[in-house]
Amino acid sequence: MGKRIEKLVLVTPFDSGIAGLSDAEQLVLLKGCVLCQITRDLDNESTKSKTDWRACKAELGVQVAVYTVDRADARVLEAIDRQAPAVCALAGGEYHLLLDEVALARCKGSVADFRGRLGFRASSLGLDL
Repeated sequence: MGKRIEKLVLVTPFDSGIAGLSDAEQLVLLKGCVLCQITRDLDNESTKSKTDWRACKAELGVQVAVYTVDRADARVLEAIDRQAPAVCALAGGEYHLLLDEVALARCKGSVADFRGRLGFRASSLGLDL
């Protein structure tokens, strides 16, 4: 049995100034983010979370935090090599990169694919989700 994942951290490539943009401006930016394509209902012209993403978060059974790149903890940024979008896990007091931009892009916006890749990568690192 590996280290138990205590928290997942999703880091977007945006800075916190995105919150001050209009919904239309945010939508344009979010559509270009492979992580946002997984978590946001962009196909319906919405910046809100996808229904299946909300269900996935609940099923994971761990805290899921989302940060803009300028608000992420220094240890998170180190784990993701300062490259966002990315997903990392906190386990055993350390952050571990799970999915980088290339891996997220391979999900093609699919929450199910994301979940599968997340579980596979965690397992390959000896982490239990």
